Amino acid sequence: EGRWTVHFKQDDRFGQPKAFVIFQLLTSEVYSTAERAAFSQLYQTCAVDHLEEYAYDARLAGMSYNVQVLPRGIRLTFGGYNDKLQDFAAYVAGKLAGDIESVLPQDEDEFERYRDNIKRALSAFDVKQPYAHANYYAGLTQQPLGFSYTNAEQRAAIDKATLPGLVSYVQTLWSKGKGECLVQGNMNEKEAQDFVKTIDAAIGFNTITKEEYPPR
Repeated sequence: EGRWTVHFKQDDRFGQPKAFVIFQLLTSEVYSTAERAAFSQLYQTCAVDHLEEYAYDARLAGMSYNVQVLPRGIRLTFGGYNDKLQDFAAYVAGKLAGDIESVLPQDEDEFERYRDNIKRALSAFDVKQPYAHANYYAGLTQQPLGFSYTNAEQRAAIDKATLPGLVSYVQTLWSKGKGECLVQGNMNEKEAQDFVKTIDAAIGFNTITKEEYPPR
C-alpha cells in the first residue's frame, strides 16, 4: 500500500549470527524551515544523550544503534546479534517516537545546556580554516532543494528555540511519512518482515502520498 519499501539480503556467505538494519521515515516535516532544522539538532542531541545508559549496556552485549535527523527524514540504524536485535530496536524506536518525554529535556535549565552546546558548535564555524568553509558551502549545494540553511541562519534559529517549541516539533516529527528499510544479515524473509512490522507498530505513523515525498 505504499507504506514501506523494504530491501532484503540474507547472508549466505559469512554465517555470522548478526544482522544490520536501517529504517528511514521520509518526511518533509524535518527541515522545512531553519527553525525546524535547529530543533532537529536539539532533538538528536537530547535523544542520544538520554538513551546512552541503555545503549551502553546494549553495546556490551554486542548491539548498537544510531539515530540521525536528516533533511529528508529520520534514520534509525541497528546492528548486532540478530536473536535480540528486534527487541532492542523496538525499545529504541518506541522511546524515540512514542515516549518522547523520556528523551527530551525535563526542564528549562537542561534545555539551555543542550542549546548552549549547539550554539557553541555553530559559533566555532567562525574560526575554522578556509578549506573547511569551502567544504561546508560545497556540502550545502548537495542538500535537497529548499532544505539547506547557512550557518548564520541556523545560529539565528537556535537563538529563538524554546523547550515548548521542541516538544511540539517532536510530536509532529514522527506523525506521518513514507517508510524505507534495508535488512541484511542472518535473517530470512519472514523474520525481516516481522522486524519491519515491529518497528512500524512502535512508530505508528500515517502514510503520505507520493506528492508529499521530500525532494531529493
